[in-house]
Amino acid sequence: MDEFKFRCAVRPPTLHDGDPAIAVPTGWIGKKSEPGMIISLITNRKLFGYVYWGLQPDFFDDMAPHSGVYVRPLVQTSEISSAERPGDIDLLIVPYEGNTLLLHRVMAIEVKVLRATFSKQGKSPNDMGVSQASALRVVGFPYVALAHLIVSDRSPPEAWREIGLARVLDHHGRAEFLPSVQTDWLPIDLMTRSFGRLMNATTGEPSLGLVSAYLGADEDEIVKRNRPLWIPDTRRSLLNSLVDRRLLERIAARFMEDPNLFFDIPRHDP
Repeated sequence: MDEFKFRCAVRPPTLHDGDPAIAVPTGWIGKKSEPGMIISLITNRKLFGYVYWGLQPDFFDDMAPHSGVYVRPLVQTSEISSAERPGDIDLLIVPYEGNTLLLHRVMAIEVKVLRATFSKQGKSPNDMGVSQASALRVVGFPYVALAHLIVSDRSPPEAWREIGLARVLDHHGRAEFLPSVQTDWLPIDLMTRSFGRLMNATTGEPSLGLVSAYLGADEDEIVKRNRPLWIPDTRRSLLNSLVDRRLLERIAARFMEDPNLFFDIPRHDP
């Protein structure tokens, strides 16, 4: 679709590293519930950045200074759409540049949580989420994706494998290799298996973006600062042929009504 932008004079508060972000019930995290894991993803800005980069690589790489995305989790569909689709939109992403919303780049993401263990690595979500993600295309979002967020336990030390390390030496990218270390590869194995399932399940939906991302093995890794980072497996999202301009106008109006419902994730470090 053509560019569709909206100038606005309001924005969510700017949160810096270490600032309190979102208050959620403790049970969401302890039980590794879907809402809790969605919050975990968007508050881990670096991991979210890798997810968004994988879904919108051409756009992400060219984002200007003072740009980023406003993210809102768990949006009731009825708030922004007249479509007869029950439930909510797990993640609504509205890119911005300065004081302008880039409505033609709005994305909706359907999220499922995969709770795996070392002994049951083949486990998959009860519902893959393909039909729900496909329904978001019909509602009229410009870009749509399906994400599987993975949590697990840890592998026993005897199952760990060697991983190579390198240290960057300068801004030219020169590096030196360091001694290999033993590492728990379970996150990599789970993401690889999950992403393969997603690819097989969406052969008829090639425009859907796909994400398989690992969040952590316990509460500390899932919610605390300095969380481990595993690069997610992704497939880019392609432009939907069924974009509804009225939907985008409602999204802009809802943002103007209450920007504090959105979480600001800048593209560049402020």
